[in-house]
Amino acid sequence: MGWWVAVMSTLLASVVWAANPAKDAIEEFNQAPRPVRSDHPLLPVLHLDVDGAAVSYTVSRHLATLARAGRTFRVRRWVRRATYSAIELESQAGNTRSRVRVTIAAPKGLQVDGLVPLVLRDLFEFREPLRTHRFVGSTTGMHRLHLATCNHLPPPDMAMQFSTREEAERQGYQPCAICFAVETAPSIRWYAPIRAAATANARMYERVQRVVADDAIQTRLQAFGDSLLECFPFEPQGFQYRFRVVHSEFPMTRAYPTGYVYVADKLYDSIDSRWELAFLLAREIAHVEMHIPWYLPPTAKELQSAYSRYRRDAEIEADLAALACLWKRGAPPGVGQQVALALRKSEAFSADEPAQERSGRHDWHPTLRERTEWVVTPRYTFPSASGIGMGGDNETLLRGALLAVEKREDELVAVVAVQASQALDLIHTLNAIEIQSRGGSWIRFDLLDPKAFVAETRRVVLARHRIMGWPRYWPDLDVTDGCLRFLTLPELKNRCTED
Repeated sequence: MGWWVAVMSTLLASVVWAANPAKDAIEEFNQAPRPVRSDHPLLPVLHLDVDGAAVSYTVSRHLATLARAGRTFRVRRWVRRATYSAIELESQAGNTRSRVRVTIAAPKGLQVDGLVPLVLRDLFEFREPLRTHRFVGSTTGMHRLHLATCNHLPPPDMAMQFSTREEAERQGYQPCAICFAVETAPSIRWYAPIRAAATANARMYERVQRVVADDAIQTRLQAFGDSLLECFPFEPQGFQYRFRVVHSEFPMTRAYPTGYVYVADKLYDSIDSRWELAFLLAREIAHVEMHIPWYLPPTAKELQSAYSRYRRDAEIEADLAALACLWKRGAPPGVGQQVALALRKSEAFSADEPAQERSGRHDWHPTLRERTEWVVTPRYTFPSASGIGMGGDNETLLRGALLAVEKREDELVAVVAVQASQALDLIHTLNAIEIQSRGGSWIRFDLLDPKAFVAETRRVVLARHRIMGWPRYWPDLDVTDGCLRFLTLPELKNRCTED
């Protein structure tokens, strides 16, 4: 009877999966490359009304750029979560391959499987369009133009329908500042004051370090930076990035929270390869995505102090995240040499010699030698494993992915990206990570330094597995889509992620 139950379970699962509307739509979609609909407004966030529920999906700047260039797309894979799903797209033009992601957010209780066909129909030339018109104009005095899916449409007797924005503007309608906003607010705590402070600081910086007046350079840098976001080891938080080359006497890069990234022209004009530029930009993206200075009320000064103690680690973490971004982008094996050149150039005007060891209690920036030890010198391999850690109420606390493993003389060093949805305080720290080998056994990697996590933060951690005994036994970690789990005090319940 056991084999019969197993067979029936397998058949039932296959029938359910076969009837999945997302899978069917993706298979049909991939029968031919699909262009984006010519009338699509290509705004960062678009909304759909599904049975009275508000559903939204994102259109990144990189996707919009590719669409305007006439590129076509296929679905590479579909990532399914409880409250959202993501469609990963691939576009091929000659020898150039670009990858972008469309994230679909849905309210709790709404099945995400049926949303994939709707988004594909709304965004691409695929099946019948969802609506006959995308825009609604208000015939009242101001003649405002709204998106047909917004929540502040004029009454039907004061509305006029338009298929394209150009058609409406020719008749004197002006776009609504809310509907056509290019700035979106990610669901991040304290986002508004963080963004306001970052914008003020960025504007002040541009007054001192003037933006280079070359539109071609700025356009290339913006497109290159946007493309790196699709390869970042963490899913981007939704910031609208602005990449700019500025005049400066010092070869440096600088980033402000929520997406302002600057490269000095002295550094930009010294770069020998696109991998150097990719590393420098990805490092600043890492600071923006991972080390945002969370706005804290005055009563939380102890947390502000705790944050400052992690700044030195943050520099190494940003370097490792940038290197992981290059790996995902398909960097060649010798990319470490080009990363080393980028690091030397960015420290060329340092007060100390680039290779000189610096010391001091208040020196939180790592030396070039330290950065080389963890980023440039190691020869990494790239197995893949992922997992999540859940609390006692089955709520996800940690999510992680194995990025790379280095084999040293007597140890393995793992590079792991970890994201915390809730805080892990200084008592309940992350102490170790276990990775399942190809043979099924669990290999323990102890963190070089146990980590505490502030809620909603991301870190790239290094963990070590000592090889004991002679002859040495090297566990087989050449795994694909393997499992990892977290060890804390108290330990979490762990399981593999769905992707």
